[in-house]
Amino acid sequence: MDLNGMGARIEASIKERGFLRFDFAKRLGIRVSTLYEICRCRRLPTMQVFLKLLDLLDISADFLLGISPVSPQ
Repeated sequence: MDLNGMGARIEASIKERGFLRFDFAKRLGIRVSTLYEICRCRRLPTMQVFLKLLDLLDISADFLLGISPVSPQ
């Protein structure tokens, strides 16, 4: 598991899907500053936010946690 790279994978997935950070944070139900901290690995998402991330970004938990190197498209 690569938790240090999780933030980078989140940020890259957000950009790949064309979300703006403000809009994405709103969809997650969190503040933009919280999303920033998650993307910078300063804070881990709650389980609820983690599951929403998987759903909104259409990625697997294995990819987000660094277990699988490729995001299924």
